[in-house]
Amino acid sequence: MDSMQGSLFHKSSVEQAIKAYLPARAIQTIAGAMSSHASMATKLLSDESARDVFLVMEYELLKRDAGAELLQGARQ
Repeated sequence: MDSMQGSLFHKSSVEQAIKAYLPARAIQTIAGAMSSHASMATKLLSDESARDVFLVMEYELLKRDAGAELLQGARQ
């Protein structure tokens, strides 16, 4: 979201946002996430060295309980 969109978002009511720009932006975001996640999943399933790196990263995140920080940040 650029600064102009951010400004419009913060000045809009829920009804205004849902009727105006939010649905298209949400669909755009969902489609982008679906595409990038599918690409990443394909890479991890087909490339053992990439999967090994991912597993080490996941282990380190779990060990440091980084998931709790990510969830807390997302909720703010």
